[in-house]
Amino acid sequence: MKIIFCTSTYSLNNSGGMDKVLYSALPEFDKRGIDYLVIASNKKYDVLKGLVKLILNNPFSFNVIVFNSLAAISKRYNKYWRIYFFLSLFLGWNKALYWHEMSTYFDNFSKQNPAESKLIIKSFNKRKVIHLAVSESNSHIIDDFFPKGIKRIVYNTCKPISISGKNTFLYPTVLSIGSIQYIKGTDIWTKVAIGVCKRNENAHFLWCGGVNDMKLYKDCKGLISENNLSDRIQFLGRINNPEILIHSAHLFYLPSRSDSMPLVVLEAMACGRDIIYYNSGGAKEAVGDYGIFIENFDVEETIERILAYLNQNKNKKVLTENRGLMERYSSKFKPEVFVDRFLDELGKAIINK
Repeated sequence: MKIIFCTSTYSLNNSGGMDKVLYSALPEFDKRGIDYLVIASNKKYDVLKGLVKLILNNPFSFNVIVFNSLAAISKRYNKYWRIYFFLSLFLGWNKALYWHEMSTYFDNFSKQNPAESKLIIKSFNKRKVIHLAVSESNSHIIDDFFPKGIKRIVYNTCKPISISGKNTFLYPTVLSIGSIQYIKGTDIWTKVAIGVCKRNENAHFLWCGGVNDMKLYKDCKGLISENNLSDRIQFLGRINNPEILIHSAHLFYLPSRSDSMPLVVLEAMACGRDIIYYNSGGAKEAVGDYGIFIENFDVEETIERILAYLNQNKNKKVLTENRGLMERYSSKFKPEVFVDRFLDELGKAIINK
């Protein structure tokens, strides 16, 4: 099998979503001698570079193209994916779409650009098009909008995280990572952080991620300031490699309202960091029975559970790793496991078309 990966950028190490998954997985493809080509489609220069790479690598020799459905196709001003789509028709490539976060697409892009959204559905709601989902919950949404396609679940992956030493924040610290927007639950996080910090004078909350919703960001910052907690509840902005923060935090908190298979949860699992999360998206599929699970985005229960956790671990100078989460990561989400599953599911989908 020779695979083309159509991504949003050639700088995969600084990206998120499928591009970051691909960055973690490609060394494993290399080890196995799998032929692949990475091309980008978001800028004219990237497309020209991709076309040159195709010509140099014999475009007739490839048999499948895997699109990053969000970043390479579902961008409001990106029309260049059409070039690779028509090439796939002319050259007979099988088409697969990797859906990292389906809800983001239908909640945002389809409303911002309904004409383009209809074109995407018309182009890819075909019996022979393969849709790769990252979780069961993601797969159900694909069924709603692409009922004719072939669905396969491949999950996600992240690189193993190796940090030397046992680094721990001086104060009990709860970490969250994600872009600042409603769907990521930044408003829920703010209420929880204030509630915990008012009752635990040593607790600190950190949020890493860029600002997608400036009004929400200002509202949350204002609420934190009104409660005189700006020194203990902080937004750190986007950090490309937050592994040291995950490793050093006492607890990882995922407040997302919807997240198909959050990479940050896999990274926290790889570190053995305890995780508190809600019944949304694919987090429960990832964590299994090893996290702190809360139903229905209950702010008060979240506050109580975090306070209890911090109190239980307040005298520990070195954090205990959650071995159950680490073993679950190793058995289900390591790059080599992901590549096995990805090639198997993609191969079966192509054969059974």
